Amino acid sequence: MRENKHRPPAAFTLIEICISLALCILVVGLSLPRFTFFKQFFLRQDIDKLWHVVTYLQQRAIASGSEQSLLFNPTTYTYTFKSTANSLITISLSSQIIFGALPTTWGPPGRTDALITDPISFPHQETPPHFHCLKIFSNGKIYPGTIYLCDRNKQIMAALTCSISQVSYIRRYLYEKGQWTAL
Repeated sequence: MRENKHRPPAAFTLIEICISLALCILVVGLSLPRFTFFKQFFLRQDIDKLWHVVTYLQQRAIASGSEQSLLFNPTTYTYTFKSTANSLITISLSSQIIFGALPTTWGPPGRTDALITDPISFPHQETPPHFHCLKIFSNGKIYPGTIYLCDRNKQIMAALTCSISQVSYIRRYLYEKGQWTAL
């Protein structure tokens, strides 16, 4: 039997390494925008869910003629309200989303006159302590304030706001490229 004197190389060649590295860079480059898309998806989902809860409570306040409250816990990223049966319903933000604002962002969205330092501008509640309370009066008016949501890496942000006016409008905004855009 003849012995094969031509052996395959024991290591990768420079060309093989360059091709592998180029493929890895291509895959990462194509997948990065998708991560931003998913963050924005979860952010919009949470701001929409919050908007629906506030709108529901506003309609319930008008229909029942009784004040409604929505309590925000900024440490557990949850908000709580009473059901029609007086049981508490607590909703958690998505695991990628928190109550927070991007660094050096100005707000609220309607008039951007101050640096955002607190992610929830609705008043603090005495009990339970450190909770914020969004109050909806029996006529449907909402105490003015803003809630800011952002992803955990603080790259994208949204806001739900209610300004001082004759009629309480609840507005949703997305903060992109240094600008507030109404949703």
